[in-house]
Amino acid sequence: MLKKTLLILTLLISPAYSDETADKAEFKHLYAEFNKLYANSGDIEPLIKMGEKLYKLAPNVYGENSQNMAVVTYNLASLYDKKGGETASDEEKKALRLYKKYFYLLEQLDAAKNKNYITQYSNYVQTHFNVNNLKSDNNFSNQFLEVAQNIDLSSIEYANLEYMVAIKRTTNGKTKDVEKLLNNVYNQFLKEYGEKDIKVGNVLYWLAQNNVKNKNPEQAISNYNKFIDIYSSIEDPDKITLLKNARLRLYEIFFLLRNHQKKVEQFAEFAKLHSLERGKTYNKGDPNEYAPIIRQVPKYPYNALQSQIEGFVILSLTVKADGTTKNINALFS
Repeated sequence: MLKKTLLILTLLISPAYSDETADKAEFKHLYAEFNKLYANSGDIEPLIKMGEKLYKLAPNVYGENSQNMAVVTYNLASLYDKKGGETASDEEKKALRLYKKYFYLLEQLDAAKNKNYITQYSNYVQTHFNVNNLKSDNNFSNQFLEVAQNIDLSSIEYANLEYMVAIKRTTNGKTKDVEKLLNNVYNQFLKEYGEKDIKVGNVLYWLAQNNVKNKNPEQAISNYNKFIDIYSSIEDPDKITLLKNARLRLYEIFFLLRNHQKKVEQFAEFAKLHSLERGKTYNKGDPNEYAPIIRQVPKYPYNALQSQIEGFVILSLTVKADGTTKNINALFS
């Protein structure tokens, strides 16, 4: 994020200092200090303080609607955005207000709408989603995609923008038209990267998540299985959590559909192929398989029994040499 900010400052700011006032001299000095600090420090707090000073000085030195005012506005927005993360924090709210002002200034300046503009606009859209969360407006991101369509972007560049919007909408609960966006992205990524690429796998995961939300279990099962097939061949510890989550979601779907004979058969096959981590299926009579030495029926919760409520829990555990267990954890319920 900060690298983009520095690039924008370098490209846009070129003040004429032929008649330097005290404010201009101070602005020039702060700007030089800002670039020096940016290049030599990873601490964002002093950068924000300098950005705030530049933001206050710019209107007096260059005018409220000047190009340089737009630059320092975007710069400060980016700094707040970096500090604010992806939550509705105070810094992220400040960033959203400043992004809004920045794009207003660009309209006043009749700025060119190019790839750099879309990169900045993308940051604005993501901040909008972060701040507004469940109250985010799909119209806002629709306008963003419409602007992007009119800019000279490659198919894969546009697909990446659709992907960002689709994920943000999914995490914010705004799933309308998300499957359409993700299918577009999937087709472009498949063409660009091939069916076994991790980027294709990521899209399949989010497609499956939306299939579940839209009550389309058949498609969810298909997409989760494709995702698992791709991710199972990738040796990356950072991917284990996502892979485990997909497997657990499949267990959940199969459980909910357990009364359908076809799904029961599919579940048995799934459990055999995708048992959690080092889990094994039990084949009675095979001396190499785990066999229960004690069976203890768990007590059914009284209130759940009275209300005829049922559910399931998936556990992970370690079986010791003597048949007892340890490291028992509830993974999903």
